[in-house]
Amino acid sequence: MPGTCVEGNDTPNRITFRFLETQNILMKYLFFAALLSLPQVYSDFAVAGLNELYEVAASLYEKGLHERSELLLRRIVKADPDHSKAQTLLQLMDRRRVAEDARGAKEVAEARERVTQLLEKESRRQAKEEAQAKWLLKSIKKSQSTKSSKEEGSGEPVQVTVQVGTPLLQEMKWENQAREAQAHLSAARPEQALSVIRGMEDGILAVNGGQELFMRATEEVRQREYALGSQIQRVKEAPGDEEIRFELGFMLLERNRIPEAIKQYQELVRLNPTAQAAQLNLGYAYSRNKQFPEAEAAYRRALELAPDFLEAQNQLAYLLMRQGQKIPEAMKLAGKAVSESPHNSDYLHTLGFGYYLQKDYATAYRYFRQAAKMSDLDEVHLHKALTEIKLGKASRARKPLGRIADNFGEFSSQAKAALEEINKEK
Repeated sequence: MPGTCVEGNDTPNRITFRFLETQNILMKYLFFAALLSLPQVYSDFAVAGLNELYEVAASLYEKGLHERSELLLRRIVKADPDHSKAQTLLQLMDRRRVAEDARGAKEVAEARERVTQLLEKESRRQAKEEAQAKWLLKSIKKSQSTKSSKEEGSGEPVQVTVQVGTPLLQEMKWENQAREAQAHLSAARPEQALSVIRGMEDGILAVNGGQELFMRATEEVRQREYALGSQIQRVKEAPGDEEIRFELGFMLLERNRIPEAIKQYQELVRLNPTAQAAQLNLGYAYSRNKQFPEAEAAYRRALELAPDFLEAQNQLAYLLMRQGQKIPEAMKLAGKAVSESPHNSDYLHTLGFGYYLQKDYATAYRYFRQAAKMSDLDEVHLHKALTEIKLGKASRARKPLGRIADNFGEFSSQAKAALEEINKEK
């Protein structure tokens, strides 16, 4: 508030006083420094003058003017070697200087140690990459030598058939496999990428950037395995923690380790039978494992716990549609989810899929198109493209189908089959 002074703050009068006080100390410093430089004048001053000069030195020290304070103190000691206060303050300053030097040396040592650790880490990384490359080359040579020994040990002459264009076709195959591995990496599927790369054998070395691709896939798999191992350890340390176990189940689903994920969600449901999210994910895991009756039961249990659980309504509706069962019930569930959340791409896609199954392609396309604007999932865009084909708009479907096919994901084969059908009709 105006006119209010908080206790402890500097008012203008206090600031002015401190400024004058500092000026006064500096004047005294200059005055006594001049006197001490003149021995004939100093003889006229008593010990009381040295004590006052010490007070000036102490004030300078408190204000951080250590060099000036030390200069005065050393002149005092020179004039009076028995001046105990000056001697004590000088010793304090010496100890302080030694401590600062030691701290500086420690910081330098720590910095050097950090640099050394970074260099060692980089060296280990390079050594690891070299070892991985050597292992890859060794495994390739081993597979080649095994193949050669089998041919030689057959007792029959080895026939070598040279076909024009075969090397080129092999290179094209390797390039396609490398693109598939790259697509898996881009979609956070490093395990599938590494599987494709290992299937290429020596072909990975013939592809431009193949070794780097192998190293990247190997490192990402290693990191994911480490994260999964850490989460498993956390569950072991806290077996009753529902949140930690739920996250472990999700991580297992991500890595396509479905049976293990099912076990985690079953344990969660056992620990807390009213956990609706655990029931939902258990149903999803069952569905991924093609255990459709169990998946339906889990979804219905989640809806018993929470009748307005929209995600459970949507998942149950899509499950029933995929099985071609209870379509009226599925459409009712999907319609309710969309009415409650009309901008959810998953719910729009499910309702569109229901209309697609009933061959109402115009209505299905309307929902698929809305969902595709908000989703980049291959499944959504595949169903939209298939509906466009049904509506006689195959030219529109070609581009999204090509992109889905190049993703090498779950719906890649369906997209390729649809493209082949389009080409046949053309």
